[in-house]
Amino acid sequence: MLTILFLLIWRTVATIHGYVKAYAPSNIAIAFLRTRRGIRWAIPVALLAVLAYLLLAWLVTVLVDRGATEWLYLLTFIAYAGACKFAALAVFTPLRWVAVAIAGRADR
Repeated sequence: MLTILFLLIWRTVATIHGYVKAYAPSNIAIAFLRTRRGIRWAIPVALLAVLAYLLLAWLVTVLVDRGATEWLYLLTFIAYAGACKFAALAVFTPLRWVAVAIAGRADR
C-alpha cells in the first residue's frame, strides 16, 4: 500500500516538474541563456532578473505588512526561487564559457 502511495506522489511530482520546466517563463529563459547563441547574454540578463525578482519579493512583503492577504507570501517564495535560479545561472556561466572554449580547442 505504501508503494502505491509513493508511486502516485512520484508521478504527480514528475508531472508538475515537467509542466513547470516546459511552460514557466523563467525556465524557458534559462534554457535559452544556456544555449550557444544565448550564453553571451546570460550574465547581464541574470543580474537584471535577480534584481527584478528581489524587488518583486520586497514589494510583495511590503504589501503584506501593510495589510494585504498573507497568501501573497507564496508570490514572495516564487520570486526568491526565481532569483536563486538566475543567481546560479550567473555563477555557473563562466564555467560553461571555459567548457565551450576547451571543446572548441579540442575540435581544432
